[in-house]
Amino acid sequence: MFIDQVQDTVILSQANDPYSVFLSEFKSAYHKWNSYHIIINLESIHKLKNEELTELLPFVEQQMEHQKSFVIVSDSISYDDAPSALIIVPTIQEAKDVIEMENIERDLGL
Repeated sequence: MFIDQVQDTVILSQANDPYSVFLSEFKSAYHKWNSYHIIINLESIHKLKNEELTELLPFVEQQMEHQKSFVIVSDSISYDDAPSALIIVPTIQEAKDVIEMENIERDLGL
């Protein structure tokens, strides 16, 4: 797993390992990043099953409780197949934009 931290956001990218290895590493180290906005970069993965994505839902909920964002970057995940609670965007820049918009919404109390 590759880790890139910029201010209050951490971008976690999958190395050449399978998604299951990435997910396991993420789960075991999540406590290090729960105070940051999290971007999960899955650009290198071309097929994910709905069951694999649902394993991220508890972390989405925890991030919401911490008033932080959780965004997944992938241009190959079908939005119809993904759980509605997940925010999936095709690029890192769009993920950063989502975080900025969510910060504004939180500031406004929306």
